[in-house]
Amino acid sequence: MLAHRTTSASILRVNGTHRKTLEKVLTDPVNGNIEWSRIESLLKAAGCRVVEGAGSSVTFEFDGRKMTLH
Repeated sequence: MLAHRTTSASILRVNGTHRKTLEKVLTDPVNGNIEWSRIESLLKAAGCRVVEGAGSSVTFEFDGRKMTLH
């Protein structure tokens, strides 16, 4: 139940710009011109914690799960 509350609260922090970014990410094929800062902002607004990786990789952590992007 607590995880559900955390997720619901995180969704409330997503604004119109985040929604537009999400729409672009979910298009098929994905638009390759999405600014990285918009993607990072969307993931943070959704409740992800940023863990800087080695070099240019970045790891996002949410609810014990990790995703590393390069």
